[in-house]
Amino acid sequence: APQNVIDSFYNVTIPNYNRSVKAAMVRVLDDTIGVIIDAIKNKYNLWDDLLLIWSTDNGGPIYHNEAASNWPLRGGKATLWEGGVRGDGFVTGGYLNKNQRGKTSEALMHSTDWLPTLCEVTGITPLNKSILDGMSMLDVIQNDVKSPRTEIVHNIDPVGCNVEICGSIRMNEWKLSVGNDVQQKGCGSGWCYTSDIINGSQYKDTTVKCGGNGQIPIQNYSTPPYNGKPALFNIMTDPCEYYDVSAENMDVLNQLYDRLTYFNQT
Repeated sequence: APQNVIDSFYNVTIPNYNRSVKAAMVRVLDDTIGVIIDAIKNKYNLWDDLLLIWSTDNGGPIYHNEAASNWPLRGGKATLWEGGVRGDGFVTGGYLNKNQRGKTSEALMHSTDWLPTLCEVTGITPLNKSILDGMSMLDVIQNDVKSPRTEIVHNIDPVGCNVEICGSIRMNEWKLSVGNDVQQKGCGSGWCYTSDIINGSQYKDTTVKCGGNGQIPIQNYSTPPYNGKPALFNIMTDPCEYYDVSAENMDVLNQLYDRLTYFNQT
């Protein structure tokens, strides 16, 4: 980002330099997208037929010398916590139904769903639809219907795995995680505002609201998933992954673990 844009943030509204750089990058990107949208609307008259999709690929990095924030979610980039796998995005354009504008959707969706969704938008039928991992979300986007997706395999990673299986899977409201990518200590598996600003409790105006009483738990490294055993979370009631509820939901834990094992064998 240009230095003058960084300087407009640093020690003006943001005391941290690295975070000021992040803010400047977003400001420049936002301005650039604005120029493109202005041309689409006013120069080329393409807005009415446009479906504009904006999406991140993963959560922000919160390791040393990085200044991204996934607060109040747990963890960040390169982890399987919600701070690493939950992505922001929005859809707009003249193609979008007017009654859907400004709405927030909590529909379960995976990045692989974009291909069949865009195929449906453009009237293209994939040649071998049965081999696609994704499913069309056009009706979800246009009409706010329930998502057809009930399951997401966040990842399975055998590299360096020191337990039977390392990975994470989501099924409806439930999420199971086990192995290396949820065993980091500190901010990697905790609740940090940034790597430099550990306590983010002053930042309360977030779209995600954590469950329980709002008190951040103390990480216990002798319990799941740190001890190599799977942890289970109800993401609908506990999006910040405060509470491992595997002990009282062993049937659910076993079901998700079996599904993760199945996918590991395919």
